[in-house]
Amino acid sequence: MRSKAVGTFFGLCAGYLIAASSAASADAFADCVRAVASQDLASRAAFQRDLRDLVVGQRPEFAALADINMELQTLLAQAQRVRLDYLLEHAPGRLDTASGPAGLTNFDWSDADQAHLMAASGAYRALGARLATARESNNGHPDWPEMRAYFRSQLSRGADYAAIMARLQDRQKDIAAALAQCRR
Repeated sequence: MRSKAVGTFFGLCAGYLIAASSAASADAFADCVRAVASQDLASRAAFQRDLRDLVVGQRPEFAALADINMELQTLLAQAQRVRLDYLLEHAPGRLDTASGPAGLTNFDWSDADQAHLMAASGAYRALGARLATARESNNGHPDWPEMRAYFRSQLSRGADYAAIMARLQDRQKDIAAALAQCRR
């Protein structure tokens, strides 16, 4: 009888250690992904600042709209980051980190996820309100059609824009390498 009790005890201990190791591994993965996601968010914000500066440098009359658009894009990236944190907490298996930096922003996000996060986070609700205001200001700005046409026909075809894109792509390569180190 005693050997059965000892076996049960060791079985329970082994189960606990496996569970604890699994939880520690999940925490390490989440911490790693969060650190990389912070780099990605900073990279996206830098890209938006560079783009805004390029637009204003070439077409100062678009300064107000360029500021609004930079804010909108930055808020969109911040909201996506909050969603990523939510998934890391509640459903990390839904994240495809093997796809590189795209896995930090391109993931399934359901209406149920949105409802749960909205109910759970006042900060997320406030971010959503700021995002809606920025989107309305951007899309409703009288210069929006003209700036969009300028972007498509001139800005996006220039060497300065290509340099900004190259910097973003270099940062994305570094982010992809860091993300590859995040192990489940």
